[in-house]
Amino acid sequence: MDSSEFKLSKNLAAAFPGYGGLGREASAQIQFEYQLFGSRITEFTIGSAIDSDSKAGMKNIDSIPANTLLLRDLGYFSPKIFNELLNKNLYFISRAKSQWNFTYVKLKN
Repeated sequence: MDSSEFKLSKNLAAAFPGYGGLGREASAQIQFEYQLFGSRITEFTIGSAIDSDSKAGMKNIDSIPANTLLLRDLGYFSPKIFNELLNKNLYFISRAKSQWNFTYVKLKN
């Protein structure tokens, strides 16, 4: 899952608010998720660019089976989200903020 965003005419700012600033009054974002082994699209939405990838990525997380490998841009997630994925027995490949340090500790339930 990842997204692409693009600038829109400022006339569309009510439906697709942007980040503000010159030329950024309206922006849209396409969220796309593809299930590689199922060969199917599981997410295709268009919304405001201010909707974060992290929120979109967690929207349907409960429907993903345990032991699934997620390939996502999780770089703007909080450590709390990474813990939530681990607690749901989900694996992930992502980028992270350069100042983060990771240690994996398996906790007993």
